[in-house]
Amino acid sequence: MWSICPDDEIRPLDTLEFVNGDGVEGSLDATLPRGGRWWSTRKFSGTFRADFDLQNYPFDRQTLNIEMEEAVLDERGLRYSADIAESQAGPRVQHSGWQLGDLVLTAGTATHPTTFGDPSLPGGTSRYASMKISIVAERVYWETFLRVTFPLYIVALLVFASLMLNITSESMFLGRMGVLGTMLFSVVLSFSSTGDYLGEHEGMYLLDLLHIVVLTLIVVATAWAILAHHQVTRGFDPTAIDRRDRFMMIGLASGFVILNVILIILARVNG
Repeated sequence: MWSICPDDEIRPLDTLEFVNGDGVEGSLDATLPRGGRWWSTRKFSGTFRADFDLQNYPFDRQTLNIEMEEAVLDERGLRYSADIAESQAGPRVQHSGWQLGDLVLTAGTATHPTTFGDPSLPGGTSRYASMKISIVAERVYWETFLRVTFPLYIVALLVFASLMLNITSESMFLGRMGVLGTMLFSVVLSFSSTGDYLGEHEGMYLLDLLHIVVLTLIVVATAWAILAHHQVTRGFDPTAIDRRDRFMMIGLASGFVILNVILIILARVNG
């Protein structure tokens, strides 16, 4: 970072506070006269806090901010002016799995509801120069999406395959119920581990909704299998039951695909 000041008495890089920074350190300080003014530079490194909205994960876009504020002089003594023309993200600033946008630099003032005891300030507020660096980061989503949803879609395929088992056979009915029960257990187990990707969260995120769609598919397929088997034991026409079984598979598969497409499109648009 750099600053240009009319004299060497004011050194904003020395009184700079990173509002959302943790363990920020400065190094390589330099202050030199340049064209009748004083040019100062300092290198900063640290970790910066950010709240990520993962509701549409992995179709999410995040804004990475570095927030700065003058910590000593209020706006009467110091204001920031952003050097937009010379500020940019370096070509090596990349991160695997993310597409980073351009750097945006915004200068302004931060208002606090207190004077911090400064007797020269009237009223109960104070204003200090502030600056924010922002970079939009968009997740490279398809690879991540397939990695986290592949087991769900394998489960769905096995559910559809189970509907092809001849329900009029007692052994096939038991086999179908075994497959559905196993798939139900695996999806419930997967559902409980979504926190590994998203952390603890309230409300329904995209991954939660996809799990619910698959759980609903299994429940409907199980209910249909029990109903069809009950019809078999009551002497209904096996051919008609088998035909309705195929229609049910086609209907569930169509509804499953449509719901997934709708949820993914909405997540992509709102991400």
